[in-house]
Amino acid sequence: MDEICCECYQQLVLSPILTFKTCLKCHKSVCIVCDTKHESKKDHSFGIYHFPHLSNFCLKHKRELLQKYCVKCRTAVCSSCYRQWHEGHKTMSFYDVANDSKRNLKKEKDSIHQELKKVIKETEKGQEIYNDFALKLKYIYTDVERIVFDIRQKQAEILNYASYGIHGDIDSFLNEMLSLTVRQRVGYERYRILTKIDKEKDSYKYLSLYHYYQSWLQQCVVIPKADLPQLQALNVKHNKPPVEEVRKLLLNIEIGNKSKQKAKTSDNNEEERTKKLSALNEKDKIIADHRKELQKRGDEMRCMRKAMQFMNANLMRSNISNASMKMKMIESISDYPQVLETIQEFQRNMEDIKHTINKKDML
Repeated sequence: MDEICCECYQQLVLSPILTFKTCLKCHKSVCIVCDTKHESKKDHSFGIYHFPHLSNFCLKHKRELLQKYCVKCRTAVCSSCYRQWHEGHKTMSFYDVANDSKRNLKKEKDSIHQELKKVIKETEKGQEIYNDFALKLKYIYTDVERIVFDIRQKQAEILNYASYGIHGDIDSFLNEMLSLTVRQRVGYERYRILTKIDKEKDSYKYLSLYHYYQSWLQQCVVIPKADLPQLQALNVKHNKPPVEEVRKLLLNIEIGNKSKQKAKTSDNNEEERTKKLSALNEKDKIIADHRKELQKRGDEMRCMRKAMQFMNANLMRSNISNASMKMKMIESISDYPQVLETIQEFQRNMEDIKHTINKKDML
């Protein structure tokens, strides 16, 4: 059964026209009159919903058969149409015209088939790149979990040598560092806004932007201190300043008890203390190295996770004929050359696929 045009139906046209095309986005059928108006909408494209019903009789002269094909007007004509409007035009038999069309159709089908092969090949290549990237990311997850496990073990060992009161020093130090970080962020934002205001040439706009900046600054939740915080060195608190006394103190601290054990004066015990102190310094170095490695791997993992989401979101866009393949590069990705190289290769492949599909659509 024929369908009527959705646009005409919604406008309450008394004699709706039969459909000619169907919008692939909103699934509405439209006639040839409403085709251009609907197609002007953003991201809307059309496909042929059904072919029209064909008859061997002339539409203008109902009782006459179509006999020839007018090459100039590219339409089938009956004898009356030929005498009235097509006299002197070159005509051909339907058989000859059909043979020419069949040859052209075969060429077009072969061309589309070859293009589809290329598109499928490039799509499979893109999928392989994505799968390889996902596998690398899985390996990184495993490495990070292993590093976290090692660090937790080392941390448990180091805590056995921690002295009373050092946690308070660390918390204070971290709070000061947080204050510096907040101050840095607010400073960057203020500098950026002032730079933008300074570029404004119109005096009225300049004053408006500056007053807006002053209002924003007054309403800012975090106002940096006037003076920079003084970062203190992290040291174990003790009453005797000499370094040798500090070393002896560290070796005699008992976790959970503020009392000190009596120092042993034998040579063997002194040698044992030296070994313990050396082991403590070595473990401090190991935990510091592991923390740096964990932070580095964590940043890389977050960057790769963003990259994977970025690739996953853009992988299937090659199937959309009018979609843009411009991709905004991820922040801080330049710090990881391997990830950057993978993203750039992915983007090149997607652009090639997009170019191939657009070329196919033009054909």
